[in-house]
Amino acid sequence: MIFDNLFEIDKNKKLLDCKFNNSTIPIYLIFRAYLFNIMITNRLDLETNTLNNTLLRRTNIHKYLFTTVTRNIFFAPKKDIYMFSSEVLFIKKGKFYKNRLFKLFDDHFSKISQLISLSGDRLYKSSKRPKVYYQNLIYDLSILIGWFSKLKPKDKISIDLFMQELRLDENVSLTEKQYETLYLMLVKTAKRKDFFISAYDLFFKWKKPKLLILEDAHYLGEKAFILNSAMKNGVATAEFQHGYVGKSHYAYNFDESLYPILKEILPTYFFTFGTYWTKQIRTPVNKIVIGNAHLIDKVKRLPKTALKGDKLNLLIVSATQYSNEIIDLCNFFLNRDIHLKYNIVIRPHPSEKHNFKQRFMSILDKGIIYTKPLRTHQLSLP
Repeated sequence: MIFDNLFEIDKNKKLLDCKFNNSTIPIYLIFRAYLFNIMITNRLDLETNTLNNTLLRRTNIHKYLFTTVTRNIFFAPKKDIYMFSSEVLFIKKGKFYKNRLFKLFDDHFSKISQLISLSGDRLYKSSKRPKVYYQNLIYDLSILIGWFSKLKPKDKISIDLFMQELRLDENVSLTEKQYETLYLMLVKTAKRKDFFISAYDLFFKWKKPKLLILEDAHYLGEKAFILNSAMKNGVATAEFQHGYVGKSHYAYNFDESLYPILKEILPTYFFTFGTYWTKQIRTPVNKIVIGNAHLIDKVKRLPKTALKGDKLNLLIVSATQYSNEIIDLCNFFLNRDIHLKYNIVIRPHPSEKHNFKQRFMSILDKGIIYTKPLRTHQLSLP
């Protein structure tokens, strides 16, 4: 597997020793998912997904600021459970937007739970039911404070040492521009983190929830600070599976040497779609099977349609790193005349779309049907 040798970086103790001032979380773990994603993207010639973070149009600025202030996270009612999600997971159901990950959960536990969203591109989907609040005020204020803050000497030493050790690690392969971008990200994070952490500390102390369910928690990044803040304030933490989390997913697979540290950083619980997915990932969290209520509900409502004639559709979803295996699988279906009973449809990962047809031409020419990728997730604010 292309990704396995990256686990060797997990064993680099010198990288793990580098920490921000007043933080117990290794810088490496905060930025690990980012690093792995960049290196895998480099090796497989994939597209890097980025957000357009230019200033909002004048017509949207006032609406954004008004919603950010009036629906900020501190105005959310006190609940036992808070679900932190993102705008990309909201889909339109009739007149209103519903969160596809938490909708059914929220339907059953609306009296004790509250959904808190985050918009990475500073645009909110409206209207939503039930009422949603936003984390953007904390993110935007931390960015503003970071602009006027000086980098603390201890943070500069830690960042410089981290970058030095990263360059010395033979398993790390970044371009010079990527090293420069990473350095700037480290500096920005160091300057923003104190306010960011204090804000979430205040939220958890004030609201006193019993459980925080955090979307994409295993990616860490700034979520490492949110999880740490919740744990410090006695809040149980969890994450819902909402997509592919197999053995090739860098965010859900770690070298076992990291487990003792990760138990103090990652959420306590990970709710999975099934036992298959539970066995696929290498992470020290407590894995609990809850199924996929959204998918089950959606399948029940789907009309029985096909792409061609009366055939059923057999969908193959690409996982970026398994090109040869996917081609072999498609040829297996073709050679055994399975394609006579099913439309064999292949959907690329969004990062593969620019060269997917070229890479998979051998099977597309044989009758495998190409379908466009779904939109990818939003990234966090810069």
